[in-house]
Amino acid sequence: MLGQKLTEETYTEGAIWCNENNARINPETWLIEKIPEPTSEELKEINRELRNQLLRGSDEWGVADRPQTDIVKLHLEWREYLRNYTNTDNWWENPPLTYNEWKQENDR
Repeated sequence: MLGQKLTEETYTEGAIWCNENNARINPETWLIEKIPEPTSEELKEINRELRNQLLRGSDEWGVADRPQTDIVKLHLEWREYLRNYTNTDNWWENPPLTYNEWKQENDR
């Protein structure tokens, strides 16, 4: 369907196809286009914001007076991973790991 010009009758079908195939409808021409790959700078912005959201969502685990159970210690290690995420080579090429992904990757 890439390159196909939609009509009012085919718009819904085309929109569904676009959602399933990483494509978009040009609002000016109604042509189906491939969504361009993000640039390195766009990926950096996206992944840095995702990392920041993960950190904000896990702030409760960093409270100093919280009992240091094993799970709290793991969360603190994961938060350290998140803080150091942008210090690794080509960090923007892979989004930061969620806690469960990090835990699984580190076999914990």
